[in-house]
Parts: sequence; C-alpha cells; structure tokens
Amino acid sequence: AQEAAIEPIGIVKEEWGQGYGRTLLLAALHRLKQQGKTEATIGVWRSNQAAIHLYQSVGFQHQQTLTYLALDINRN
Repeated sequence: AQEAAIEPIGIVKEEWGQGYGRTLLLAALHRLKQQGKTEATIGVWRSNQAAIHLYQSVGFQHQQTLTYLALDINRN
C-alpha cells in the first residue's frame, strides 16, 4: 500500500460546526488519491470526540492507541 500521514486538522473554535474541517480533510484525501496513495493515517486525541466523529464519518477506523507520559519538572 502507498501510505500517507495527514497532520491533525485544527479549526478555530469560533468556526466549529461549519464544515471547514470536513472540507479540508476531503481535499487532503483527494490530493493523496491523485498522488497514488492508497492508505492514510491521522492522529487524534482520545478526548477530541468531534474530530474522531469526523474522521470516522469519512471512513477512518481505529488502528492503534498511543500513550503519552508527562512530568511536571518543577515539582522535583
């Protein structure tokens, strides 16, 4: 498969729900298809249910869960 990774799409909060994210995502997928790509991945935070819904609505499916660890270095 010819794979491609799409960077997460960010829309300013004031414009949420207007379809801009869907338009950008579909444009990116169209361009990748023109380039001969057959598979695309995109990262999303688990808490971002709106983005997850958008990505799933165009056919993305869950593949992997990553865990990020954080440390407050000022506490030590």
